[in-house]
Amino acid sequence: MTTFSTGRWGNMASRAEDEDDFLNALRALVMLPKPRGKRVGIGTTSGALGVISTDLLVESGLELATFEPATLAAMHTILPDWLEPANPFDFWIGIDIKGPREAHEAGLTALFADPNVDLVLCTLLAPGNADFPEFGELLRRLRRAYDKPVALVIYGGEAQRRWTADLEGADVPIFHTTRAGVRALSLMVDATM
Repeated sequence: MTTFSTGRWGNMASRAEDEDDFLNALRALVMLPKPRGKRVGIGTTSGALGVISTDLLVESGLELATFEPATLAAMHTILPDWLEPANPFDFWIGIDIKGPREAHEAGLTALFADPNVDLVLCTLLAPGNADFPEFGELLRRLRRAYDKPVALVIYGGEAQRRWTADLEGADVPIFHTTRAGVRALSLMVDATM
């Protein structure tokens, strides 16, 4: 394990498990604002990734945020009547109902805007039917408007490469695995609280 100090926000120290962990945490610390707390809102397009994210967050000492009623109402606009939104917010079916752009925009905006969410974790699938050209613009806008720490994990082919390229220089760290994204958020909270 490696111990590192975060002079940017104080003299707290965190422990990275290996060099990837260390570099991921540093990337998050350099790119993202200081978190206000340890409540995480998860936005995902995969139920399995939502469960994995939840397990990893709990293991890391982070908490699932409880969404406000207004957030749940906004999330429900892209879901069928029979499906109630929750944290993690899996909005894959919203892509089929509203299309990829509207589903991502409504779902992620509600997630970022919730006052109970201190940190955002997005675990997104990027196959062709989930792709839309404004993805990078959407994440840039949400990052600027809400100034919350966000970890983004994208799984997919060509869309994944384009989304990643579109976010270059946007201060949105992209991680290769859900575990890496969660660890970066966890180390960031440990180092700043």
